[in-house]
Amino acid sequence: MLRLMRAKLILTSLLALLASGCVETGDSTGASDVIPDVEVQCNRTLCASSGTATLYVGLTSDLDADCQDLINTFTNFNPFSQNFDAWGTGTVILDGGFQTAFITDWYDANNALIGRLEQGTYLMCGFYDTNDNQQLDALEGFGEDEIDFSEGYVIFDNWSFN
Repeated sequence: MLRLMRAKLILTSLLALLASGCVETGDSTGASDVIPDVEVQCNRTLCASSGTATLYVGLTSDLDADCQDLINTFTNFNPFSQNFDAWGTGTVILDGGFQTAFITDWYDANNALIGRLEQGTYLMCGFYDTNDNQQLDALEGFGEDEIDFSEGYVIFDNWSFN
């Protein structure tokens, strides 16, 4: 009898949790996809200098956004993370040749490591910070491209120069 009462109590508690939304049920709203790894390539004037650069890449679901505007608002008071649904960084060695970096770890606006975003197309914005001042300066490369997570692996090679 006691076991039956406990089972009813557990079942009632589980039903209450499901009804309150505290337990994920895998419904179709907000379906998510794994954020693909991004390979960043540069073979333009930027890569002719020597040294290292920090590469910043952000993803936004706002396909009408202006990447250069989003990047130019990046300061100590407005971190890069605040402008994007997900962001990542990488280090590139610049030695005059074809340069490659990989972004495999993605973070949210609170700097928490994430691996998924809602399904859809995203605008990818990035820039090379060659002087480590966390700003887009003259002759530093910036780029943008639309990506779809179904691609699984993305090459980001659409660069312009400020």
